[in-house]
Amino acid sequence: MRQLPHLQNLWEEYEGKGLHLFHVESQNHTYEKVMLFTRKAGVTFPNPIQNWSDFPMINSAALLDWGYDSKKLPRTYLIGVEGRVIWEGRFGYDEVLKEELKKVRYPGLFRLEVDRAVRSIAKTFGKGEYGKAWKDVEKKLPLLKDEPALDDARWIVTRLEEISSYWRGVADEAMQEARYHVAIPALETLAGGFSGHDVGRKAAEDLKRLRRDADVKKELAAIAALEELMDEYTLSRRALPGYIERLLAFAKSHEGLRAAVEATELAHGLTPHPIDR
Repeated sequence: MRQLPHLQNLWEEYEGKGLHLFHVESQNHTYEKVMLFTRKAGVTFPNPIQNWSDFPMINSAALLDWGYDSKKLPRTYLIGVEGRVIWEGRFGYDEVLKEELKKVRYPGLFRLEVDRAVRSIAKTFGKGEYGKAWKDVEKKLPLLKDEPALDDARWIVTRLEEISSYWRGVADEAMQEARYHVAIPALETLAGGFSGHDVGRKAAEDLKRLRRDADVKKELAAIAALEELMDEYTLSRRALPGYIERLLAFAKSHEGLRAAVEATELAHGLTPHPIDR
């Protein structure tokens, strides 16, 4: 856990610049416990759960076969731009990471180099100016004759479609489930990143509608209250029963709102099973 502040600093410095960071829980804690702990620690990068993955590096059976020892945590793997593990160990990976990130010219494009004809568009893409990149590549495509340039231009369009579809999907699913605290940041990402494009304009319209909606405001206020309660979580086993009771009381007092559902799920996820007692 002592590595978390350092990892968070790396994330804040290199997020959006080619770094993909995952802190994998590997000690059989529930999602709810991991989420509350990392929230309290100020961690904002993804924290997948080991038991939810078949990836061999974090599969418990494979770890045991390799002589896994919880006393030797954390274990770090650096996967380079070519998709291969370039460093493995516990500490001392900063310089290797920084050198590898220098190879990333166009963050998020997943290509180290592109044809000169579309290089400026790729740079715009790499800055997260997706709306401008989309308009520029659409203008450029009819003028391109060389197959390498055409291939790179089409790839840029593909990545723009993938990114916009991902965030649109996040926003639509969250709105359907009344998780407006998730939908609004996703729409803000689309409205800002795809400014000037239909994707961005549609997101901006949805944001205006949500921000005027009285029911949405009520849902957001309830989530804000739940987040205050979440911030009071401690690792003390003695305090846990009382904390669970407070979550359930919160759920009862906010019945009918999404925050009540999430408070109930948190309480159930924190409740020790007989084998854990």
